[in-house]
Amino acid sequence: MLYVHIPYCRKACHYCDFHFSTQTRTLPQMLAAIGTEAELWAEPWAKSVSGGSPLQSLYLGGGTPSLVPVDLLKQLFTTIDINFNLADAQEITLEANPEDVTPERARAWLHMGITRISLGVQTLDDALLPTLNRAHTAKMAVDAVHYLQKAGLMNITIDLMFGLPGQTMAGFKADVQAMLQLNVPHVSVYGFTLEERTVFGRRLAKGAMLAPDESLQADMMAWLHECLEAQGYDGYEISSYAHTGYEAIHNASYWAGRPYLGLGPGAHSFDGLHRWQNPPNNALYMKKLEGGVLPHLALERLSPAETFNERLLTGLRLKKGIDIAQSAKAAGVPLPAALLLSAANLQQQGLLQIENTTLGLTPAGRLLADFVTQKLMI
Repeated sequence: MLYVHIPYCRKACHYCDFHFSTQTRTLPQMLAAIGTEAELWAEPWAKSVSGGSPLQSLYLGGGTPSLVPVDLLKQLFTTIDINFNLADAQEITLEANPEDVTPERARAWLHMGITRISLGVQTLDDALLPTLNRAHTAKMAVDAVHYLQKAGLMNITIDLMFGLPGQTMAGFKADVQAMLQLNVPHVSVYGFTLEERTVFGRRLAKGAMLAPDESLQADMMAWLHECLEAQGYDGYEISSYAHTGYEAIHNASYWAGRPYLGLGPGAHSFDGLHRWQNPPNNALYMKKLEGGVLPHLALERLSPAETFNERLLTGLRLKKGIDIAQSAKAAGVPLPAALLLSAANLQQQGLLQIENTTLGLTPAGRLLADFVTQKLMI
């Protein structure tokens, strides 16, 4: 699978610590550099990792890929298609912000072969959106969904956040109920966190704002799960809910521990044994590629224990859980007795369910997923 990082945004959201720039004048040069990186990686990736197997999925994230002019996006798609053959891709996702979605762009994205839109709504509360420094209104988000649906792009996932500064339980419930009226087949819901290198993080450090209310967030998450399941959404992953047949193919590959290639500044890659990252610096990234050099930083080889722990971290997020015996065998480590003892203790606490060697989180365990995972790591 292939991930492409488009490192530009119109505005800097106060909660986001991803690599991006609001200076979009270098966007054409950046897309050309990403195209060069795709060309340089095509042959070695096919030979050493994919074995020539078809590309399963393409995901354009960021940043804000939807702000890229259609003609430039088409050029990038052509380059990727030449080098990775998009014809066999089961899913092609574009992250979009509501303010970028127009009827014309929606139709153009569909004709380019995009099959799925990840729409960054975050909240449908007009009182909270300016607090986050978002560039759209609730109406713009609703209109964006309608434009996509009318164009024929029905596979839409909406991103919502909960526990936002100033958000109440009643306000979050209103957000979810409004989202349900849009009839989208997938929703991803994330708890608000304060990252150090963000506007909110700096405000927290200065005592100008409070940390998220963890108890309120837990109540929101528990209510959300019950609400969406009752509406026919399957909570197949901790943050992801989908109608049957609309589960995210690309994200599922991450959770399954499959290899992936990341293009663009700051993008991460994993070949099954090693992981690496491109420099999160636009100028350095483009300079290296102008010289015909792949820009990635040093390879990090995972130890067997690290391989198992990463598989545990992602596998426990899934509703179906993880077979720890199979995962340990694949990682090349013996299954520690201490892990089995920890699992039994977590089961007694009502946080874990165990069936043979498959572990899965209970509803209570979903609220404490990080705690449970840490207790099981070897």
